[in-house]
Amino acid sequence: MVAKIKIEEIAYHRNGVSGEGFYAVRFIDPDVTKPKTRLIDKMNEIEGARGRMVAVVFEARGHVAVFDRTLLAQDLIAFGKNSWRGDYYEADLRKACEGYSKFDWVTHGQERAVKFVNDILTGKAAATGN
Repeated sequence: MVAKIKIEEIAYHRNGVSGEGFYAVRFIDPDVTKPKTRLIDKMNEIEGARGRMVAVVFEARGHVAVFDRTLLAQDLIAFGKNSWRGDYYEADLRKACEGYSKFDWVTHGQERAVKFVNDILTGKAAATGN
């Protein structure tokens, strides 16, 4: 299955010396701004969202937080105002993070790493590293 998202940047972080590591991922979801036709989709539409997303992906499955960056810039973090289902994005985000972890981005650069993970998501490359 081809991903609907496009990765812009991935970075790995760790909370202090002993904190749990996580990936921060900036990505675009073009479906957020498409006109909604189904009633359930219209009910879940979030006003002001632009599909410029950021995710926090922890190691444990099911531990993914996703926010719209446009809404964050407006200081909107309230549930129902900037609420996105992490499980909807999790498979693609984890695939991108896995590819990123295997890519030698220090040697080859962040730009090539992002291209590599987008190629994985679109089926143009296997998640085997560089």
